[in-house]
Amino acid sequence: MMYVKYFSLIALSVSLIACNSEVDMEDVAQKIISPDSPIDNPNEPVPITTIKPSFSYDETNSECLDSEGNIGNNMGFTECGSLLDTLYSEIELSNKNLQGIALQEKDLVNINFLGTDLQGATFDESKLSNVNFLGANLEDSSFKDAEINDSDLSELQVYNELLDKGIHIGINNELPSLIKEIEEVLSDEFDIISKEALSIDSDRNLASDESDSDPDSEEISDQKDLVQQSETLREQIDLLTAEISAIRQEMKHKKTVIKDFKKQRKLHKKEYKEYKKKVSKIKKSLKKLSEARKDINQQVRDLKSKLNAANNKKDKKKFRAMIRSLKNEKKQNLKEYKSVKKDKKLLISQITTLRSKLKELLASVKTEREHIKNLKAKRKSTQKDLKAELKKLKKLRKKAHKNIAKN
Repeated sequence: MMYVKYFSLIALSVSLIACNSEVDMEDVAQKIISPDSPIDNPNEPVPITTIKPSFSYDETNSECLDSEGNIGNNMGFTECGSLLDTLYSEIELSNKNLQGIALQEKDLVNINFLGTDLQGATFDESKLSNVNFLGANLEDSSFKDAEINDSDLSELQVYNELLDKGIHIGINNELPSLIKEIEEVLSDEFDIISKEALSIDSDRNLASDESDSDPDSEEISDQKDLVQQSETLREQIDLLTAEISAIRQEMKHKKTVIKDFKKQRKLHKKEYKEYKKKVSKIKKSLKKLSEARKDINQQVRDLKSKLNAANNKKDKKKFRAMIRSLKNEKKQNLKEYKSVKKDKKLLISQITTLRSKLKELLASVKTEREHIKNLKAKRKSTQKDLKAELKKLKKLRKKAHKNIAKN
């Protein structure tokens, strides 16, 4: 058994080095496999501690980079990068910095992300079970085609944010009370004058009907009036629910726009870097041409001195020919220098244009983010109105309960 574990640790070390050239043996040594881990079975989750961080999340470009600009692909939970295993279970990751971590196509079971910074994290196509996101920073994170089950989503803010990110709310989740009440009120089976219609009120509330009654409200004894008022409230709740859905769709569109802007910006930045490299090469070429021209001038001066000192026609003719050749070379040098300088000017112009585009895209992203912020505020206000309408409906239910009790 010891040999198997030892071999697995060596294999892990090799995979670390293969995935990330920046990880040295000290880093490998810090990645500890628990003695109780079921490493003999590759399908079992492997508990992972930390490795020395060398990469960090670049918020502007949504990339995981090291100091040299290399894209990260590490296996630690302390920094951004990809994880090679597909199943992770029973891991405490609360209050950590996991910006940009790649957790797509994973099975995550019993994971605690309480208060964790998951900005830019990717959970696309992952299956989550009993995962806690309370207080987590999910800005710019992605849950496309991901699914969550058996989790506590009772906090409305967490529920809203996960839905905004594209996650599918699966089975056995604890939903916010507002969502549960809306579903019940808008169901086809809802009937204000039936006992079943009272299920969203707790036993405590039903037992305290008399004490909770509104003294200023007019008693309604006619069942027809109760039904009519409840239907009006249901319609209002339905409209507010549709408004929230429309807000979510608009936010989704805004996020798609931001994503497109960031893609464009990423391409422009890549183009910008290429232009900068070209300018650097051009500068070297210009320097080389300038030095070559200085050398030619020096050679011409030396030949002119020799020409003046020459005593026979043959030597003078030879020196004159050499001077003419050097002058032609200088002429060609100047022609090439002007051409390269023209290229430099064009590239600098393109760089200036790209800078402007990058600046505009950054401003566009900022504007869209502000729109999303406003939409979230609008949704919060709409959900507040929704709660108020539900409260009115509950009062009608209590009155209906009284009528049922009397009859």
